[in-house]
Formats: sequence, C-alpha cells, structure tokens
Amino acid sequence: MTVALIALILLIAVSGVILWAGGDKTVFEAQGVGIVEAIPESLPESSAVPSDTLTLFSYNLNYGLGDAGARAAPQTDAAVYDRLDCVIEAIAACGADAALLQAVDFASRRTDCVAQLHYMATALGWGYVAAVTTWECRYLPAPWPQAGRVRAGLGVISRLPLEHNSWQRLSQSRVFPLFAALFAPHDAVQVVDMRCGVRGVRLVQAHLASFSAGRYQREEQLAAIVRRVVMPSCVMTGVDEATADGICAHLGATPALRSEAGGVLLGSGWAGAEVLLLPPLAGVSEHSPVLVKLPL
Repeated sequence: MTVALIALILLIAVSGVILWAGGDKTVFEAQGVGIVEAIPESLPESSAVPSDTLTLFSYNLNYGLGDAGARAAPQTDAAVYDRLDCVIEAIAACGADAALLQAVDFASRRTDCVAQLHYMATALGWGYVAAVTTWECRYLPAPWPQAGRVRAGLGVISRLPLEHNSWQRLSQSRVFPLFAALFAPHDAVQVVDMRCGVRGVRLVQAHLASFSAGRYQREEQLAAIVRRVVMPSCVMTGVDEATADGICAHLGATPALRSEAGGVLLGSGWAGAEVLLLPPLAGVSEHSPVLVKLPL
C-alpha cells in the first residue's frame, strides 16, 4: 500500500511539473489578429517607396540556434547576435524592402533572451514589425542546453508601412500525441498587409514543421486559407516547392496563385516577377534564403 501511494504521489508530481512547464501561454486562439509595432528609432527616410522594384527577402532563421553543429553547443548572446548580424548583412546586401522570417525566437531563454525581430529591424533602420506566436511554453527541457521559457513564431520586418497582421494555425503535429499540445510548435500561416505607395501588397508566409505528417491534408488546409486571403498583389513564402505545387493543384485548374522556384506563390498581379534562391548562410541555418523581386 505504501509503495502504491508513493508511486501515485510521484505520478501526480511528475504530471504537475509537465503541466506547469507547458503552461503560461499568452495566445490560445487558432486564428486571430495581432498588432503591428512601429519602431521609433527607425530612420525617417526608411519608408520611401521603391521606384521600380519591390524586393522581398524570405528566410528560415532556425530560431537563431545555428546549423546542425552549432545547436549541439550552449548558446550565448554573442553567438546569437553573430548569426542575426549575418542575416542582417544578407538582407542589406540584397536591397530588400521587407523580410518574411520563419522560425524566429521572441526573447526565448534558449537563445539568451534576444528579441530577434526587433534587433534586426532596428539594425536595418526599418520601422515596422509584425509577429505571430506559434510556439510557447514556460519551460522546454532537452535537447537544448539552455532550457527555459520558449516563445517563438513567424515575423515580418519592413521599412514600408505594415497595416494588418493576422494568423491561422494548422492542425498540430501528431508525432508526439501525448505532449504535442503542451510543447510542440504549431504549423501556421501569417498574413500581413503592406502599403507600397498607393498599392497594397499582401504578404503570406507559412512555417511547416519538417516532421509534419499528412502532406495532402496539410496542402488542402493551406489551399483553403490561401483561397480566403489571396489577392492579385499577394506573395506567399515559407513552403517547399512540392507543397506550393500542391496548393495550386487544390485551388483548381486556373489557380489564383502561380508557383515559382523556391516554393514561392505569386498572385496574378505580379507578371514579370523574379525569384532567386540564394546560397545558405553558413553557420545560421541549413535553409536557403529566397529573394523575390516584384516590378512595380
């Protein structure tokens, strides 16, 4: 009886710790509207409308944890800042007007509490930030050496005004059914409206976990979301080429979006657009940045 009682107490204690670690979330809704933040320190001339080409930079930051080799070592703020500086330099070198960023940490403990979006926008002199939280828990254990609070998701930073920020979550991964609701990130889609002079541009990006199962169902969900938000001046990034093609197939024989290299989907208003797949940024992420040049 004593052994059974001790086992029960231990089970309750362990369950309590797990529930505590996975709790304290600030966002629960599967869809909603977020805020667009303006950065006062941005350069006043940063919002000048480009004369002929709107340039977008899309990249998976891998939460600032680095590539496969770097993730095995404890993260320091210097290492995280070095990786972000590498991305900042790439964005600046491309002459981008906005960056769509996937897998971003929002001052998480594992990346030494660096506010990644705000740091990058401020360094570029850009005035607008739109973030969507898709992963949050009070304490995330191994495999990261610096366990602690995690808050992460998708973000857009821009030198041009951002006007609307919303999100739609997809079904959560079933790979870890017992703990997915507490600890696993959500697949999600972010929709941000940007003002480019008199023209409205809709930026759509997705972040899909690499272990997500059910490709056909996921593409069907994505296509349903895209069907609701698509407009002629729409650009979607953050999916692979096979998923982009699948979304177009679900939209029908005459899709509102066309699929381009690098998993980019473009609305009908972007004839003559150029999509470039850039080399991976060494030490930052195994993913390749995507550059989209849109004629105005």
